[in-house]
Amino acid sequence: MENYDRLEELVAAIYSMPRSPTAEDFATMLGFVEPTESTRLFANLDEVSKLLAVCHLLRRLRMMLSERDQDIIYNKLAASHLPALVNNFLDAPLPPTTIYPDESKRSEFRLNNVYLEILGTISHTPYLSKFLRSHKAAAEGGKRLLKTIAERVVELAPSWDKKMLNPPLDREPGYYESAAGTAIQMISTLSAAFVKESVDSPILIAQETKQALIVWLRKWERRHASEFLGRVSERTRSQLERRDRLMQDANRIRRMLKNWDRCGYIGCNKDSDLKACARCHTVRYCCPEHQRAHWNDRDNPHKKFCFQADY
Repeated sequence: MENYDRLEELVAAIYSMPRSPTAEDFATMLGFVEPTESTRLFANLDEVSKLLAVCHLLRRLRMMLSERDQDIIYNKLAASHLPALVNNFLDAPLPPTTIYPDESKRSEFRLNNVYLEILGTISHTPYLSKFLRSHKAAAEGGKRLLKTIAERVVELAPSWDKKMLNPPLDREPGYYESAAGTAIQMISTLSAAFVKESVDSPILIAQETKQALIVWLRKWERRHASEFLGRVSERTRSQLERRDRLMQDANRIRRMLKNWDRCGYIGCNKDSDLKACARCHTVRYCCPEHQRAHWNDRDNPHKKFCFQADY
């Protein structure tokens, strides 16, 4: 009851805040930074409360800010906390037994947790590509991420598939379809990011795991054809089977994620002799004039999205 009361108080505070959510709010909820006076209510949450609170904070963010202003927060969060997000997902903390005594439900948090929720939210930012291509120690977790997500989907799929057909009373309809779809979407994004890896690369999904995953993707793409889970399952299965057209799409997504192949100034298509922004290393320019123009661009100023990242 105490945990429920605190969560109720937290959700009420999220929707009554006089300001819009910040990257610091998310980081405090995740446990990555020490709370300040304005964020102390978001500190010291258990894993169940983190996931629920972050989903409400994301909803509040989308209610209050334009997509561009949301992206500023997503970029800052990615630049500052991607290593912690990935490492916490890989070694996912489980909810306390006092809240979830059922071991099977606790194990679901190895996949369906707040860290994957945020990773999916910020996966479109150029900082994810920077993180994945980095050789620094802080980014080592990125090389294990794709395999780990795939392994956990395969592990939980038999149980989740049954619960999709017969939802438990303590879960709203569509809960498991959404959880599976979020994980599979991340597999699709990472597969596109690593499309240039050789087939025997240790970064990629092991063959046995891939074949087991494809079985579930086929089942879900047929059963949920008109839903998000069906669409993302079909796309990801095609990627894993290396269909030519889907591989072209994956290469296109990879180039978009890299944000690296052309001058970053809007309207400039130069693709040679490019130099990276010295601060963020997420965008390149053909000349100093275009870099300065992009920095103060009226609609899409790079200065709003440029953050130092230690990876």
